[in-house]
Formats: sequence, structure tokens, C-alpha cells
Amino acid sequence: MELLIAMAMKFWQWSLLILVVIIGFLVNLLDKNRKPKQKFSYKGMPHIKPLPIKTKGKGFWKAIVMWLLSTRNWELVQDWKYNLDGTEYVIPKGFTFDGASIPKFLRTFFSPVGVLLIGGLVQDYM
Repeated sequence: MELLIAMAMKFWQWSLLILVVIIGFLVNLLDKNRKPKQKFSYKGMPHIKPLPIKTKGKGFWKAIVMWLLSTRNWELVQDWKYNLDGTEYVIPKGFTFDGASIPKFLRTFFSPVGVLLIGGLVQDYM
């Protein structure tokens, strides 16, 4: 038991993540009205390209700070279509977004352009 407590304290980030997942699972399990309220669908992933972080001419330390604190932005290179409750929407080519809005310290666990990419894109466009 002492070993488990010591490991949980040493790797507190993972312990916190596991606790959040368990709480989310329990909330989802106990929710009586789990019917999806909207029907969302899309065909194919959006084609995106990263936009450079503008560090040119900032000096070494200011460029490092910008790299650490700024957020990478992405641009759609072709129109992307999705369907919400039977209505088709188009996000136009050239739209820029920052992926899912994840605090920097949580990006170890949740990538802004990983599983959360589609939700971040639609939310930023709307």
C-alpha cells in the first residue's frame, strides 16, 4: 500500500488524470438521459498546415518565451464539410484556428490537434 501511495505522489499528473477519467466514467454511467442531442457527421479529415510562430527578429530569449507560451495556429488548405442535424456546413479554405484550446500544462495528455481536432475546428469556426 505504501508503494502505491508513493507512486501516486511521485506521478501526481497521472494520478490526477486517472481520477478525472474515473469521475467522468461515473458521471456518464449515472446519466439517465444519455441520448445525443445532435447528429454530427463528416467525411474525411480536414487538410491543414501549420503556420509558423513568428520568432524572427525577436532575439534568443524572447523567441524562446514566445515558443513556450504561444499557441501553434493551423490553416485549412481546402474546404471542409460537416453535417449537423441534417444541415451541411462548409468551413472555407484559408480559415485559421488553434486546434482545441488546451492549457500548456495539459498538452502532455491532450494534443490540441489529436483526438480533439474536429471539435476545436468546428468550435473555432462557429
